[in-house]
Amino acid sequence: MSVIRQRRRKGPQRRVGPLEQLATEPFPTADLVLLCNFGADLTRSRTGQELRHALCLAGYGGAHGRHLILTSPLLCRRPGDRFVLLRFVE
Repeated sequence: MSVIRQRRRKGPQRRVGPLEQLATEPFPTADLVLLCNFGADLTRSRTGQELRHALCLAGYGGAHGRHLILTSPLLCRRPGDRFVLLRFVE
């Protein structure tokens, strides 16, 4: 593994707070990352791999990222490891 990659993996900015701390946020950072991953086309589906990659870049790697995707109130799972945003209805 390269030195730069090691620094990125071990750097303090890569740390994500414990779940208790994240649960107290008004709008969790992970949900913002997932929402931004859809970009301007909010109706398009995304693969689980694309979502995991975006979360990994934001510091939510491995099992934590997978858990956030599966439990996110923003996402609806579709066949073939695809996810779409749930419609917001007042």
